[in-house]
Amino acid sequence: MCRLFAMKSKTVNAVFPYLVEDHNALIHQSVANPHGWGLAFYQENKAFILKSEKTAHQCARFRSVSESLMANTVLAHIRKATVGFQKVENSHPFQFGVWTFVHNGNIKGFENIKHLILKEIDPSLKQHIKGDTDSEAVFFLILSYLHASGSLESKDVDSDLVLTSINAACAKICDIAGELCPYDQAEASENFLTFLLSDGNRIWAHQGGKHLYYRLSYQNSGELKDVTFSSEPLNAAEEWNLLGFQDIAIVDHRLGFNICKNR
Repeated sequence: MCRLFAMKSKTVNAVFPYLVEDHNALIHQSVANPHGWGLAFYQENKAFILKSEKTAHQCARFRSVSESLMANTVLAHIRKATVGFQKVENSHPFQFGVWTFVHNGNIKGFENIKHLILKEIDPSLKQHIKGDTDSEAVFFLILSYLHASGSLESKDVDSDLVLTSINAACAKICDIAGELCPYDQAEASENFLTFLLSDGNRIWAHQGGKHLYYRLSYQNSGELKDVTFSSEPLNAAEEWNLLGFQDIAIVDHRLGFNICKNR
């Protein structure tokens, strides 16, 4: 399966340690996840995407971009393909306007039920699907529920509406493909929906069966300095917490951190 990373920081921050320097940085994890990489970051409320179908640890561009990237909201992904060919259109993150998305998982039996999933996506959004992965379908299904609420284009969508859209999309997928698998080590073909979604100001992290860890870093004053998500702990020197199955962690624009329990 793939590997995810996200950082939300109070100030503009470097991500080079997480992506390259740490002993379990994404560049090292890409040895076992070799089918592409991608980064999403935000500047002046606009989302920017850089991605490739190449293996991160063999790609000079991944290292050079990681060295220079400074931002306060970043999503990153290294891919191990389960659905869709190894091509740049299938590399994560996926983007629509300010919304960006990375996924670690698999819709069980996607090729046989793809038409049923796509039927649930709003036609005005479906035309923006560029690849052939189940992950991109999950992304646009969530956006379809947001669109139905009339909030997709809003500058500051109510977080509860985003939560409702995430839960509705996951429920619809489970109705079609079967329940989520809670066991990280189960067969890759099982139903897993672990993902990160951002509008630049906030991050929503959903644990849908594949492990997702979070780390809270504090200033000397005791205030949160940054929040980091990762499929695996990136180093042994810091405390990493495992997000519970079907929980959704939310980081807001002021670095407020909250976990919504869905069990």
